[in-house]
Amino acid sequence: MGGDLNAAFPKVDAPYTLTFTQEKPGYAQADLSRDGEKLAQLSVSDTNANPSAREKFGSSSRSIAGHPSASVGSQGTAILVNGRYQIQVRSQSASFGAQDREVWLARFQTSSLR
Repeated sequence: MGGDLNAAFPKVDAPYTLTFTQEKPGYAQADLSRDGEKLAQLSVSDTNANPSAREKFGSSSRSIAGHPSASVGSQGTAILVNGRYQIQVRSQSASFGAQDREVWLARFQTSSLR
């Protein structure tokens, strides 16, 4: 279930909050906020249901926390964990840029994804 993927999400402390907005089999999504401002949308998806989602990582020369990474449009950054799980952070605020996305991707508990 999607709820099983929740363990991979970063732990947050004030002033940050993480609010889960969607959970379904193979997918979980949450909003990251600081002091009430929505900064980013975080998600984990099992690409077994959509193998083409892995293609963008095949030619990746970049990595974050040891995982291949790829840009997803101008507002998103993703990593591929264990060749199967795509973790994505999408900016929802102009103050939350690519470097912020990389920091938060590195905070995911990727060891919980098997």
